[in-house]
Amino acid sequence: MSATFGDFNNDGKLDLAEINQGDNTIYVLFGTDSGIFSTEKTYMTGVYPRSMTSGDFNDDNLLDLAIANFNENTISLLLGNRNGGFEPERKHAIIGQPISITSSDFNHDNELDLAVAVYGDNIISVLLGNGDGTFGITTNYMTGRSPFFIISDDFNNDKNMDLAVVNVDEGSISVLLGNGNGSFQTPLKSDTGNFPYSIISGDFNHDQKQDLAVANQFDSNVGVLLGNGNGTFQKQVTYDTGEYPRSIISGDFNNDKNLDLVLTNQMDNSVSVLLGYDNGTFQNQLTFSTGKSPFVLTSDDFNNDKNLDLAVTNANENTVSILLGSGDGTFQTQMKYATDLAPQSILSNHFNNDKNPDLIVMNADANNINLILGTENGIFQAKTTYSVGRNPRVVISGDFNNDKQLDLVVINSKDNNIGVLIAKGNGFFQFQMTYDTGNSPISITSGDFNSDTNLDLIVVNNIDNSFNILFGNGNGTFRTLMTYRTGNAPSCVTSGDLNNDKKLDLVVTNYNDNNIMVMLGNGDGTFLNPVVYETGNHPSYVILTDLNKDEMKDLVVTNQGSSTIMVFLGNENGTFLTCMRYVVGKQPISVVSDDFNYDSYIDLAVLNHGSNNIGILFGKGNTMFLPQITVEAGCIPISISAVDLNHDGKIDLAVTNSGSNQITLFQNACL
Repeated sequence: MSATFGDFNNDGKLDLAEINQGDNTIYVLFGTDSGIFSTEKTYMTGVYPRSMTSGDFNDDNLLDLAIANFNENTISLLLGNRNGGFEPERKHAIIGQPISITSSDFNHDNELDLAVAVYGDNIISVLLGNGDGTFGITTNYMTGRSPFFIISDDFNNDKNMDLAVVNVDEGSISVLLGNGNGSFQTPLKSDTGNFPYSIISGDFNHDQKQDLAVANQFDSNVGVLLGNGNGTFQKQVTYDTGEYPRSIISGDFNNDKNLDLVLTNQMDNSVSVLLGYDNGTFQNQLTFSTGKSPFVLTSDDFNNDKNLDLAVTNANENTVSILLGSGDGTFQTQMKYATDLAPQSILSNHFNNDKNPDLIVMNADANNINLILGTENGIFQAKTTYSVGRNPRVVISGDFNNDKQLDLVVINSKDNNIGVLIAKGNGFFQFQMTYDTGNSPISITSGDFNSDTNLDLIVVNNIDNSFNILFGNGNGTFRTLMTYRTGNAPSCVTSGDLNNDKKLDLVVTNYNDNNIMVMLGNGDGTFLNPVVYETGNHPSYVILTDLNKDEMKDLVVTNQGSSTIMVFLGNENGTFLTCMRYVVGKQPISVVSDDFNYDSYIDLAVLNHGSNNIGILFGKGNTMFLPQITVEAGCIPISISAVDLNHDGKIDLAVTNSGSNQITLFQNACL
């Protein structure tokens, strides 16, 4: 995340622009006199925007934005317009992956130029501005290994702008002195601590020479390097911070005319404030709470009280914290503003024993889940957030410690593990306990697979082409990781008694093999060899349901690649007949079943990811369905759940939309 401030709508009040890497956008929040921000506007950028700077790049007296798009090798330029918004982005190609960007006038032509740190190529790219929002040919300069954060200032007092960049893989700073014509000299290097993450400049000791301060992330300290006035610096002096400092700024936060330092501490969920003396030394840190995983911060006077305030982006909860300054180096309790959540999965059940269905929403980009408690009229309370692992994909519930309270299990896809959150009994949960899985776990089911009356877990691993069995001990812990092979790129797993022998069986979709595999259980945690059934293109999801009232489990499979669903009719011995194929919307990725119109026949609700809608197929009772009718679902729907949300006896639907970061609720009357 990155953020910058400016008066983007020319009302004399500071506004906030913030990058959201998860959905390739920026948000602009407009400021007010009180320091509170109004509703945001959203603008598209390139892929994985990493850093941002603002300035008037086309000489129209309006602030513009330049954004480094790390995974697209481009710079996005958003030119400001007179109503406080921005024109559609223009892009400029960069060699390599741009990770940090700064702007200044490097050649004294009164036009803003750009300098970009390019991570993988160990270079800085300089783009001289033409004054109309375009830039000339890129010139590249070598740095140290893995340049990560770049700033510009005059480090040798020659009135030419210079560059300083931290190199994370060698623990150093490269200073490139400017010649005043847009070119730069060979870099001068100074040592820092371990993994210097960000850097700022300022005159910390009032000697008219620019100094540097560096956040040394792996050392959990800040290094201060006093300048010699010729582009070189003294050996760093370090001061303790919180754990994993990331972003750093300076300003006079206690109004004593000395520069102070503020850093975000990623692991402590806090900011450290180090008040400065007039000789370039600093006091021990003061700490103030932020949101989860504070990433980037900036400062200004947001409420016009002549005291500097702070704005912090919280990467793991997708909020911005505003901490209003008191003028003495302390700050008021944070106020939060929601930004992007990227919800990926949703689950409904009763988590606080009040007979009202509650919701669990899993947020992949925020690495957390939200508990949203329901009320009797279908309205939900404010969310409670629990941190989990990286890129959580799926969440399920079950009573894993036999206390008659529903617990949660979350797949942490990037961590290659699952997290188990045991319920406290009041609708809240303990911190997760993790268990290793295979590579890139993607789907999970629970059941008593070894007949010991305790719930077990089965997880499919997309990259390993396998699934793992974790046997439950009945106290919320798990043991004995067993592994079975699947087909190519398994995408979903479900369980049930397919042959009526009172032993749980499995069905797995193999996305790249265009088939499903059925494995009958032996009742001891082992399974028979799989029987394979062909599906459509890229089967993405499978459910078990009894479509024809013969007390046999039937299968419904969504085929994401062919925009169809397939129905497999179950036999009493656990085998299946391919019955029917139905055309639905684009890229169906999930399906739920219930009797939505109360004619005693099972109906289907298919989530069409590519069409942004839900397809409702009403059943005729003989495994046949009417053609789908569609309901708009929202932007990029990703998960669907069926439950009676408002106690009217009718099954409603809840959908998470990753494109708009919203949950959409559909009461049955709307269907």
